[in-house]
Amino acid sequence: MEESIFPRPAVAGLLQKGFVESRHHVDVQSSLTKEQFDRNRLLRDQLASTKAMPFYVIYDPVTGRALRATGLSGGPGAWEELFVQFLIGDSK
Repeated sequence: MEESIFPRPAVAGLLQKGFVESRHHVDVQSSLTKEQFDRNRLLRDQLASTKAMPFYVIYDPVTGRALRATGLSGGPGAWEELFVQFLIGDSK
């Protein structure tokens, strides 16, 4: 996603207009201690309430409330359109 979908003009344009990106990776432990990795997984469960990957959540910066979330499905060929819909709040 970060290398293939985020840089595409339709996605990058939306991300630059009103989002602050924060990444929380829990799929690779190579640079973390076991304790750090376990803590990241616990945080993932609290923030996203799922183990699905990739999974994205948009939070209200004032209230901290989750506004929308998506796990994206359909494979990389469908992700650009689905992610744009997610960013703009279109639940087609």
